[in-house]
Order: sequence, then C-alpha cells, then structure tokens
Amino acid sequence: MFIVTTILSETMFNPNKRRPKLRMEILELIAIDGKMSVSKAESSLKEKHHHPDIWHAFKDLERKGFTQKTVDRNPGKGELMSKGRQQIYYKITGRGLCVLITDYDKIMEKVIDPQTFWRAMMTFCHEYKSHSATTTTSRTTSTNVIRLNMVEEFYELFLGKYLKYSSGHGYSFQLDQFNQMCDNWIQRTILSSNRITLDQIILEILAIHPGITLDELAKTITEARATRDQIEKTLSDYTPTPHKTTWIDEYGNADGMEYNKTDWHFQLHKTILIRPSTNGNNLYELSLFGLLLVQSLVQNRERDILKHGLYYDDRSFENYYDKIASNYRSKLPLVFGKWDLLKRVLNTMSAHNFGIILDRQARSDIMAKSFLEGGNKEFHDSVVAVALHSQKQLSELHRKGITEWANYISSTISQDQDKNSPEARSYLYQKTAPVYQLLLEINIFLDPSAYDPVSFQDLVKKEAIADVIKSQQTEQISRFFKIDVVEKAFAEEITFLYFLNLHNNYRFQVVQPIKHYSQVYNNLKPKEPSFSPIQCLLTILSHDKQIREWFSTWVQDLGRYQEEILRTIYDFQKMIT
Repeated sequence: MFIVTTILSETMFNPNKRRPKLRMEILELIAIDGKMSVSKAESSLKEKHHHPDIWHAFKDLERKGFTQKTVDRNPGKGELMSKGRQQIYYKITGRGLCVLITDYDKIMEKVIDPQTFWRAMMTFCHEYKSHSATTTTSRTTSTNVIRLNMVEEFYELFLGKYLKYSSGHGYSFQLDQFNQMCDNWIQRTILSSNRITLDQIILEILAIHPGITLDELAKTITEARATRDQIEKTLSDYTPTPHKTTWIDEYGNADGMEYNKTDWHFQLHKTILIRPSTNGNNLYELSLFGLLLVQSLVQNRERDILKHGLYYDDRSFENYYDKIASNYRSKLPLVFGKWDLLKRVLNTMSAHNFGIILDRQARSDIMAKSFLEGGNKEFHDSVVAVALHSQKQLSELHRKGITEWANYISSTISQDQDKNSPEARSYLYQKTAPVYQLLLEINIFLDPSAYDPVSFQDLVKKEAIADVIKSQQTEQISRFFKIDVVEKAFAEEITFLYFLNLHNNYRFQVVQPIKHYSQVYNNLKPKEPSFSPIQCLLTILSHDKQIREWFSTWVQDLGRYQEEILRTIYDFQKMIT
C-alpha cells in the first residue's frame, strides 16, 4: 500500500542530536485536525517553539512525503479566514500516517493512544482524495473514498504497537465450552440410542468424504430406514441456523430468535458447513467443531466407551486420524497441515496427543501440575492471562473507536451549514464508512457467535445504518460472522495446547485408558534412553520453520508476562523488607 520511510531514517535523525520530537508533534496535529497551517500549529503546540523551527519541520515533513499541501486554503468550517495573505495548509499522507503509527513510540517514548489513532483514521478518510481524481470532481465520487482494506492495513500496523502481547490476539477460550457440548451430545444422543444414530453416521461420512452433495450423502448412507427427509432433518440440527439476540421494539414485542451461547444444542449448529458449488448444488463438510466431535467418537471407541462402535468400524484409530488430517488440512494448518512431519516424529502419538484437547477433565488434571513437577501449569495459566489481556485491550480499543466515530460525526455535522441536509450526513457517513466497518470487524472478532450472516444484514436495516454500510459492503462484512471466523480462533487454542502437551521431560500425557498403550509407547520409543516428548517437540520445531516461529512468538510473550510478574513481586518485596 504505502512505502514506509520513517522519520528516524536517512539524514532526518542523527543519534548525537535530539530526537525529532517537534516533527512528530506536528504530524500528530495534522493527522488529528485534518489539515494544519504553520501558524495554527505554532499556537496549538503545547511547548513554545521558534517560528523558523516550526517552518523547517513542516518543510522536512513535506520533503519526505509525510505531508502535502492542500489546494483548499480555507481554514475549515467554523474557522475565520485570516487577514492578509492566505495561509498554506498541509494534510497527512498515507506514508505519514504509517510513520505516525510505527515511529511514535520511538520518538515520544509511548505508543500512540487509541483516541488519536481513531481520530487520525477518520480525518484521513474524510480528507482523502485519490490521485486519479481531479479537484473538480464531485465530492461523492467513489475514487475519493478509502477502501476497507486500506484502513485494515493501518489497523494492523497499530495493533503491532498497541497490543502488549501479540500472540494472544487469536485465542478464543472455546474449548471448555466445546467439551461440555461434546459430553452432552455423546451421552444424550449417541450412548442413549440402541443403535448407531443417523447423526453419528452423517458426521462420520462427512469426515471421510468431505464436500459431497445431499444426494451423494443419501447414497452413501446404507441404513435402509433413513429416508431423505430424515437426513435433511438431521442435517438441520448441525448446520448454521439464523440466530440473534432478541430485539425488543418500541412496543415491547420480541423480534427474532433468542439464543444462549452456553446451550449445547445451539453449539451443535456450528458442526456442519454448507458450501455453494459451481453447479448450484450445496456441498456439505465438517467444521473444526464437527471434526472434534468425530475425533471424540474415535477416542471413545478406543477407550471401550462407544457401545455401538463406529460407522467405519474397520478403520483403526491411527488410520481414522490420518484420513481426517488428509481431508481437512486447512482446519488445523499447523497440525493437520503438518501431519506427515508429526507422524514421522511422534508416530501414533500424533493422534493420541489429541486426548488433551478432547477430554476436559484430563486436561484440567494434567495442566494442574506445576512445571517443577513435570507439568505445564505455569505455561497454561500464562497463556490464559496473555489472551485475556489481549481481549481486554481489544475491547477497550473497540469502545474508544465507537465513541470517537460518533463524536467525529456529530462534531463535523454541527460545524456544517447544511447539517440538517440528508445529503451532507450521507456524504460524511460514506467518507468514514471504512472506519465504521473496521469497528464492526473488531466487534465480530470479540464475539463472533453473536449474529449469523443473515441476521447481521437484518441488523443493518433495523439499526438504520444503511447510509454507512451499503448492500454490497453488508454482504462483504457479513462473512465475518460465518463459522470460518469462529473456528479460526478455535484452531489457535487447539494448536497451542497440542504442542504445549509435548513439553514434558518424562512421558507422553495421554488420556487413559487406551488400548495397548504400553505397546504403542514401546514401539515409538527409540534405542536412545534419553528419548522424551520434549525431544520430539524440539525435533518438530527444528524441521518446520512455520511451527517454530509461531510457537516461539507465544513462548516469548509468556516469558515477558512471567518477567513482569516477577518484577512486580520483587518491587513489592522491596517495599516490605
């Protein structure tokens, strides 16, 4: 998008001189105000500066492409035109906004605050004019409107500075809720039946044969008593359903379907995905939630709990996992996508290692052991703390963004002589729409199950924000409410636990009992007496750069978190001794 040339680069910064604080302060003023003259900056700066210093700072920023002169010399609505020669105004460029975000902490010794970021984004969108558009172009011309992807790039730069622990950004805390749903489902749907249920048959077929049509699914099912209507009815219990929080209108009437995210029946609707095909037929496949349900069935058969066995009962435990990993590599890119490597290093333990994910009680027991006792309690607790801190930061960022957007709209409209004009309001909404859309994305990430795509589009109409989000944009943004987004965060949680469980110097932590565990372990164990799970982990990390970099980022953040705790303890110790 924009080539970032920082203020600190080239001849702009001499390590033997003071940091260019004045230039950064001016850049910040321009970003917040939208446009700025030298004299206005002189009166707006907190500290007194000589006029030549300010003028030279403006010229340096312009020379480096961080700002540019505006054609319009009007000081702005509500501002009086100065006497004498008209002043020259400057506005920030895309490169300048990048520099403000990425270099602010280096010069000002603090990260740019969220209010400044959001205000800068809205003024940048408002003042933006494409190089391809002429000054005589109507102000509603689409070439003068920033696209959402441009705003997203600035946001990613800001997150890299704002988030204290970047690795916790994608963690979702869905596993305990899934385990509870899975236990209820197996007890009340699978084990309570006197034969293999149609539910289990459909899920197993989609695990082995993903991306098939309803007709192909019906042909694959060999149960004569299962009619097409029964298959469709069963599918409806596992495929996404329209849901939203109850909307109460002005007369007190409830509109829509209320849902409870802790209800295991609701969670089941995230199990099967429907994909459109080129010929118009729907294709069915499992989500990550559905895959874990099938893996739970396979594990329960291994533990002699599944009294009716599996639909594909001729498949071994390891073979079933191999097939799932082969069919659904993209669901867990760092596990299923690396299955050949994991199989080569871990052998059958590549499948058995999922026990820590599928069994909530076993995970709780294993993760309750301290690191000093051969467990991973400190690591696991730190992961939770880091992820919670990131979510708290994102929630605060979202709240401040919504507040700043509303304040910007109201303050700008109040300065407009045509503030009662629907056209003026619609124009302002259109110019700042990418920022509002980004705020919706953040909200969706914080609670992706709140609405489904259809209900989201209904919400846009009901909330009367069609001026902010056009129909095409509504459809584009609604994709963030799909199961794909929910399971992406779920995959982060599962992947980290999978590899963390290998951090053990003694033995593999598996869910007991499993058939022939000692035989499996002995076959896996090589001649070297020092063989351990952690050596397997180190082997995997040494052979795969992608896993190593991802896992290392997590561990670095956990180390920084633990160091901060230790500093706090030591500081407190000094106070009391």
